[in-house]
Amino acid sequence: YCFNTVDGTKIWSKNVGYGVHFTMSSPAVADGKLFIGSTEGMNGNMYCFNASNGNVLWTFSPGSDVKSSPAFAYSNVYVGADNGMVYCLDATTGQLKWEFETGADFYVRSSPAISNGYVYIGSADHKIYCLHAFNGTEKWTYDTGTFVYTSPLLADDKLYIGHLTTTDKNILCLNATSGDEIWSYSTGEGMWSNPAIANGKLYVGERGKIHCFGSNLPPETPDPPFGPDEGIVGKEHTFCIELPIDPNGEPLSVLWDWGDGNFSGWMGPYNSGETACASHTWTAIGDYEIKVKIENKYGVQSSWTDPFLIHIVEPAFIELRDIRGGFGISVVVENIGGATATNVKVNITIEGGLFIHIRNVSYAVENITADESIKVPSQIFGIGLGKLTDIPMITVTASADDVEEVTKTVECFVLLFLVILR
Repeated sequence: YCFNTVDGTKIWSKNVGYGVHFTMSSPAVADGKLFIGSTEGMNGNMYCFNASNGNVLWTFSPGSDVKSSPAFAYSNVYVGADNGMVYCLDATTGQLKWEFETGADFYVRSSPAISNGYVYIGSADHKIYCLHAFNGTEKWTYDTGTFVYTSPLLADDKLYIGHLTTTDKNILCLNATSGDEIWSYSTGEGMWSNPAIANGKLYVGERGKIHCFGSNLPPETPDPPFGPDEGIVGKEHTFCIELPIDPNGEPLSVLWDWGDGNFSGWMGPYNSGETACASHTWTAIGDYEIKVKIENKYGVQSSWTDPFLIHIVEPAFIELRDIRGGFGISVVVENIGGATATNVKVNITIEGGLFIHIRNVSYAVENITADESIKVPSQIFGIGLGKLTDIPMITVTASADDVEEVTKTVECFVLLFLVILR
């Protein structure tokens, strides 16, 4: 329909499709032309009408319904279709200039926004696309994790858009040049409404609510978390993050992504500039990326930090082998586990026999790394002769931090300075 804006009288109307078919697309008007898409039983069209009299100037058939609203720029018309395609058409002739296939087999119902030579549009394949307006090549994508039916809004080199998730950041603000997330907000409901902006405020409708975002700035993305870069499976490890100063001076909450599919849940609130720490236990060996994001009291979130990598290994395990005699006693201590054995202590004791002066010797070894072994020689135990009826016994014990103590015992003779193992 075309109406007179002064008195509302109808100037012209045209049928689009046949029978019960209908139009969900909204018109775009430019250069004396009106552009609109149609729904015609899964085989809709893109129409161009003379805006003055309603005469059809051209049609384009994508082979599917067109529920996206077209946008006019650079003498072209840009529109999405239910076959998962984005089209660029010559506004004068309707000739196809380029087409872009999203990852969706259906539903590009988001309407394009165009600025600075780029086309921005959402898709049912969960992504927001930035395409070159003149050739359709992809510049960047942002994966929301769910359907994007709403249309983007561009302002101050920022892209604002909502999507259908009910669990996480369903209102997004992205850098229009890079596609990086600037901030996000979680309303708890899927977003069908398109955003609007006026007087420095962003307005978004939701089920039963209107959200208004003003000068409340998102928190700065923190530096990566810090803590041990190697850990032991089944053992709790603690990591910390230095919180930035919130631009609004508000307290901040912290969410930890432990890289194994587990999240901490929002922790806090903490004061700006405070150190926030959290602990986690991994149940399987491997490499894990730890990331953190922060949120102010209004629910506006930072981006995720760069990841901190931790390598989770099996615990250390000490084994004693090659206990040898001679002029004294020696033993090989080997770490056959996955982690470094720390604060290793070796104790050699001899019991029984006669006239044995040195019966106990202890040694401290700082660390033994995984798959490393060390040889521990002892001093001569003494001068004496062990009787056959009271055979001397040598006991070697090794221990380390968080490692089960191991012990071996062997029989021996002590003959003057010489120790002979049986």
